[in-house]
Amino acid sequence: MQKKQLKIIAIILSLVIITGAIQPSNVYALLNDKGIEKSMEKELQNNLQNDNIHVENLDFVDNNFTVDISIDTIDKDTIDTKLEIEPGSDEITIISEEVSESGQIVTNKYTTTVEEINKNEGDITFINEDETKEYIYNKYSGYASNPLAIPLGLEIGAAAWALLVKYGHVIVALGIAFVLDSKAPKSKKYNHYMAKLSNGNLYIGKGLTRAEATAQMMIERDVWSHTSDLAKKVAVAVSKSGQGINEVDKDKKGKPKKGYYYHWHPKERKPKAHSFYGKPVA
Repeated sequence: MQKKQLKIIAIILSLVIITGAIQPSNVYALLNDKGIEKSMEKELQNNLQNDNIHVENLDFVDNNFTVDISIDTIDKDTIDTKLEIEPGSDEITIISEEVSESGQIVTNKYTTTVEEINKNEGDITFINEDETKEYIYNKYSGYASNPLAIPLGLEIGAAAWALLVKYGHVIVALGIAFVLDSKAPKSKKYNHYMAKLSNGNLYIGKGLTRAEATAQMMIERDVWSHTSDLAKKVAVAVSKSGQGINEVDKDKKGKPKKGYYYHWHPKERKPKAHSFYGKPVA
């Protein structure tokens, strides 16, 4: 059987804060891709009781943060699973190549939402592409809540998503999956992006126009921009005086803290929000 591929596309967008979401437990340990690959692989094997699941790679592909997962079948073939996260939608799509009852390889597509897959307990409802069937899966007890058998791709998708959140590659806020800045694809199509601070790390959300970025700061939400000049324009736009303050957090010796970002505030520091830009201090 030829090597087959299963895609899991996780995308992000909504405006209600999700409560009770899984919190990242060790964000800095995840900055080493090889380390997270091995950790995810071990946990997926344990959680799904399948030693034939392997995490191959974490990377960017076509502006998506991706996780490649392979599964060795009993026939000694390999099925590849790809999980992709793109800031910008609240829908998660799983495209799964599966073996039909007749033994043929078929491609099935399922969708669910970030809110569904990210909740701490209860069932997750997946709907297939033509909306003719619902698959209800409990990711903690591992059972199907209806008579339909749960495809392996849905189990892997739910388990892999939970690990990305647990390890801090993804957080969920405002109904949106924010991706760790070092992992987040930031297209030149947008000058500005939604941003979120969590556990000392910066996470990136969906792309914004300058007007949208300004509107975010007006309601005290952080944003990130490609350059200082772009970030300044957003900050001064919400300032009553039309002026801004440029700064970065500093250590006890007065030096910029490593891993922190330079940012702009409106001069009055109201609204209370950051206009981050560029890369963190090295």
